[in-house]
Amino acid sequence: CTGLDDADFAGTTDPYAYLTIEGCEPVQTEKKDGTINPEWNQDLCIEGIEHPLSKTLKIVIYDHDTFSRDDKIGACEVDLADLKMDAGPKDYELPVDWCLFGLMKQAVLSFSLEADGWGNLPSHKSQRTE
Repeated sequence: CTGLDDADFAGTTDPYAYLTIEGCEPVQTEKKDGTINPEWNQDLCIEGIEHPLSKTLKIVIYDHDTFSRDDKIGACEVDLADLKMDAGPKDYELPVDWCLFGLMKQAVLSFSLEADGWGNLPSHKSQRTE
């Protein structure tokens, strides 16, 4: 993730990503201390997704705070119907928007998703022979 907002007003933040899909247990990345450009490099797995092609993955980036509630510093969503069966990982670079006092901030979150045993069928071009 690049260009996160400085939620602590100290030049850096302590970000982690919290991922949810309706009907599933949420998962989260580890917290990265003192950065606005975290690199998590983690494999996370959400299991037991019923009717996955009708679901949306919601990713919220938070700043960890020790003595107060964690601050939301950005969010994005991915429609799981975009994933193709047996196509391998799909790479994303999505804006992570956050608004403070009417000012829109934008960071970029880069990640890969892969459907394991489900997904839309890949489209095939039909060939006509005469």
